[in-house]
Amino acid sequence: MTGGMWRFIQAPQGRRGAGERHDVAIMDEQVQLRQDANQGALPDAGQDAQEPVSALIANWTRERPDLDFEPMHFFATLARAYFLVSDRIDGLAEANGLTRGMFDVLATLRRSGAPYSLTHKQLTASLLLSAGGMTNRLDRLEESKLVLRLPDQNDRRSLQIKLTRRGFNLVDRMIPDVLDAQRSAFVVGGSNVRELVRLLGILNERMVSRGEIRPVSKRGAEGR
Repeated sequence: MTGGMWRFIQAPQGRRGAGERHDVAIMDEQVQLRQDANQGALPDAGQDAQEPVSALIANWTRERPDLDFEPMHFFATLARAYFLVSDRIDGLAEANGLTRGMFDVLATLRRSGAPYSLTHKQLTASLLLSAGGMTNRLDRLEESKLVLRLPDQNDRRSLQIKLTRRGFNLVDRMIPDVLDAQRSAFVVGGSNVRELVRLLGILNERMVSRGEIRPVSKRGAEGR
């Protein structure tokens, strides 16, 4: 999944820092699903994950047959899939001595390419974090010797955050398991998965074109 697509479906975890900014577009529906399930309005989460979404749509269709609830069905199902996968990735991060937020920083540095170094501003822009939220993650990562803070030769007011060899190896060891966790959410054939990814890509591009998501690159972040 591309960085832009991941930012689209990314939502904050309960253990993340209070200073982090939220992408709530998908979270709201999932929170409502959980509340409804707790109140007995929907089957509990232990049953087929799709069933609560189907029940939600069936109820709305019964109450408002004049409306098309296909968009709600899509986003509610996407939210359910995200949280299912997210729980597994959280567990994977915890098993490796990380929080999910710490892993996100390491993964962002790793995918940036050699020399696996970004400025503080680039990281906060890519992960949609406040400066304070990022500092908290970096403190813990540096303490674990997974990243280094280095002077930025191009800007004395800035720091370069560099992935250490230990951090590099940890990310590369975890990524296959992360992909397996994400792949587990797809119970349909490969061609259907590719079509879904294509449609999500179109949705992401439209949000970028509307200014709802800003594409982040090394050059773009440096220019801000």
